[in-house]
Amino acid sequence: MRAFDHARRLSLTLFGDVAVTTYQGLTGVLKTWSVKLLPITQQRLQQLMERVGDNHWRIELWVALAVDGSRVDTPRTKSNEKAFAAKNFGKGSKARSRVKWKNRKKRSKKLSAPVKPQMWITLIWHMGLKSPWTWKTDASTSSERHHLMDMLKTEKVGKHAGLWRCGFRGLRLLELHCGFRSRRSDTRRSQRASVDRPGTRSSSQWHCVSGQLHSRTSACSYVELDWSLVGLWMIQLFAVNEQIKVARAPDGSSVSLSLAIIQNAMNLSHEAALNGRVLDHQLSEAVKDQYVRTSSKSARYQAHKKDKPSATQPVLLKATTKQQKAFRELKQAT
Repeated sequence: MRAFDHARRLSLTLFGDVAVTTYQGLTGVLKTWSVKLLPITQQRLQQLMERVGDNHWRIELWVALAVDGSRVDTPRTKSNEKAFAAKNFGKGSKARSRVKWKNRKKRSKKLSAPVKPQMWITLIWHMGLKSPWTWKTDASTSSERHHLMDMLKTEKVGKHAGLWRCGFRGLRLLELHCGFRSRRSDTRRSQRASVDRPGTRSSSQWHCVSGQLHSRTSACSYVELDWSLVGLWMIQLFAVNEQIKVARAPDGSSVSLSLAIIQNAMNLSHEAALNGRVLDHQLSEAVKDQYVRTSSKSARYQAHKKDKPSATQPVLLKATTKQQKAFRELKQAT
């Protein structure tokens, strides 16, 4: 509510008018029109990314897009619990294994409270401009893989080649002799080579979305997350546009600094000294510190973790003649 009141006052100061006068009115409009407005807004921002991206729009020959998932906390309300909370929290295999513990006090200790209801977001990310491309949201138990398959059906990304990191327990893949080969050894070498070493900076670093929502109903949580991402996307695009003009790569762009600059510009909009050229210069300077790390990023006093990684190497199965034929037919059809 306080954020909306602040935005309403800024709108009155800047434009002399405001489209909606109450927070409830704003959320009601967004819930009604987001289905139509969000895809149009995303498509327009994608077009602007290509326009301002210059040499960063493509990496070599490719428009490189990455995919990852993350969880976002929501307030613990009945609506959010029903829509987003994990239904079987505390009832997994690890929780049941406590009966085998020898220490009676630890064995009888009450289970921790369930985690807050969380939304799952699967984000497609433009690697060259370090900006969102599109996303899909749902409950915390959603499948990143299913989200991606749904987005590939609706997004206009053309023909796409994928590099997939397979670390899911029990994953089974077909090894097709149709121009594809298993590269397990090469994958292991590339994984070792990609680990950041002290004194170096990775050129492929990027950050997924995480944070805390404030909406108390599930319907409002969806629109809050969607339009918060759109706002950050716009600010990042403003900043990257100015930084490319002065030969700064999007790799070093700082969203938090850009956000602070935009907020300060709106708060000082009444001052004649703050003009467009000043704002452009500030955004061009909104970059991360260029220091070189000399030590490990891991916590110094991190507790020893006893849990063994659950991910295993995928099982490669030889495709049958029927499966290879089906694959060739599918490839020709696409």
